[in-house]
Formats: sequence, C-alpha cells, structure tokens
Amino acid sequence: MDYVPPQKLDSNVYFGSLTTLTDPLSLQQRNIRYFIGVDIPSIVFANAYDMLCRPYNEELVMANLENDMLMNTNECHDENTEELISKYRRNNTYLLQKLQNGGNEVFEKYTTAMVTPPVTPVGSRSHQRFSYLDGEKPVNGALGMQVSSNTFNEYSLDRFKIFNELISLFRNTNGNDNILVVSESGNDHELITLLISLILKKDPSIAIMDALQFVKCCRVVDEPILKEEQIFWSSGLIGYHEHVKTTGMFWGPGSSMGHLAGSPVRTNRKNRNTDSQDQIVSPTAKIASSDGCFQRRIASCKRVRF
Repeated sequence: MDYVPPQKLDSNVYFGSLTTLTDPLSLQQRNIRYFIGVDIPSIVFANAYDMLCRPYNEELVMANLENDMLMNTNECHDENTEELISKYRRNNTYLLQKLQNGGNEVFEKYTTAMVTPPVTPVGSRSHQRFSYLDGEKPVNGALGMQVSSNTFNEYSLDRFKIFNELISLFRNTNGNDNILVVSESGNDHELITLLISLILKKDPSIAIMDALQFVKCCRVVDEPILKEEQIFWSSGLIGYHEHVKTTGMFWGPGSSMGHLAGSPVRTNRKNRNTDSQDQIVSPTAKIASSDGCFQRRIASCKRVRF
C-alpha cells in the first residue's frame, strides 16, 4: 500500500490508513497526538504504539474500535507479544482514565503509574458527558464515569456514540493537539461511516449523502470507497443521525467545538487545498448564521462530481 499522508476532515481531525503511522515526523508536524483505530487487531495497533513511543516520548493516546472476530485472533501469542499488547492496553487505558478525570497535564509524570498492572479504575469528578465509554451503560441513559479498557467492541448505535465521545474527549483536552482516525486501508466503509457521523453531529440537518460527498472532498485518493453502498444501510449511522437530531447533542453553529472555513476543493480533485491553505475559524469566533462556513463547505462539495 502506497503511503498517503493524513487527510484533513476538519480543524483537528485527520484520517488515513495504517501506513500513515509509519511517518512519525509527518504526524508530529500536524500536532497529531490522539489515535483512534477502526477494526485494527490489537497486535497491529500495539506494534504501532511501540514504534511511536520513542519519537513521541510516550506522549500519545491510542484507542481502538475492534470487533469480536479480531479480538479472538489475539488470544495465542508468545510471551513477548503478550507483554507488548499488555503494555499498549495498560498505558492507554490509564491515560484515557486520566483524560476522563479532567487531567490537563495528562502526560506529566505518568510513566511509573503505567508500568504496574492491573489498571485501577479511577472515579470521575465531573465529566459526565462520556457515558458510552463505560463498560456498563446505565439503563436510564445517565452518563458514566470511566473506561475499563482502551479497546471497544460495541456495535451499531453504541459504536457511533463511543467514537464521537472519544473525539469529544480528545478535543476538550487540548485545542492544539489533533486526532488521527485510521483503518487498515483508510478507504473502507466502516471508517467513512464513522467520519460521516462526525459531520452529522456538527450539523444534524445535513443529509447522509451530502456528508458522504463532504468526506469524499477531503480525500486525496481516487479509489472508490470499499463497500460504499453499505453506508446507506448502516443501522448504526441512521440511528445515530436520529439520536443527535432528537437529543440536540451536536456541535453546530455557535458551539465551542470549532468551525470550518473554506472549501477542500475548488472545481475538481486536482485543485485541493493543502493543510497550510485550509482556513480555520477560531473556536470562539461567532458564526453569523446557520448557513455559515461549514454549510458553505458542504455546499461546495455537493457541486463536485465523483
């Protein structure tokens, strides 16, 4: 698979394939510190974590949305591999717990605490917006307090809730640090569907088809999305779209989540903006109306033929 640099979805979310992890310098130049894997086996992500720890001085966090079939393939490994996976899970679970507890200096003097298993659950003081990160979700929908692992294997609607809450958790920690969402190919419907959910959360009035076109505008590859037709039949995505519509849990105009300005394309794929050209409106900037920058960028993508 050819190397493709991280592709920019919005002000602080990038996406790509596993090969993007092979160039730490490129990641650091984009201030990427948080990583979310989509259907990547733990052994693969554990090796990536081990590789990135040195250039990052262990100051990174990795979480993985993994399905049961991939988890089962990780049961039989030699002692060194088991320790590699254990360290990856232990360290990242500890850091996720610290983030949930509002640790602004999450990477400060944490090494000693991480090297001794098992991870001890840490109660949350006030961050009640990350309910679906809990191993057990309250029946009444009350928001939970802590993660028990950095690996999540929920399906359908819960997977979209967990993914978006991870994004919120990372965004709220440090506005200067960015997020990279990766899958094996960077071009599969599972990854694209999750990215679409971010757009729908930002503005639930957008149609799924328009959100898909928006994601396509952000891509720098011309290959068709793998199993693209399954996106429109995703019960999890449809359910999540309805969820953000009915609950009002979105980042839309006027929110503090940041807004996009400018279009990732001009008239066709050959005229894409680079990262340095992509204009971002300050998270504190006031949007004039609901048809602001984000909606114009969506509209611009809708005019592009694929």
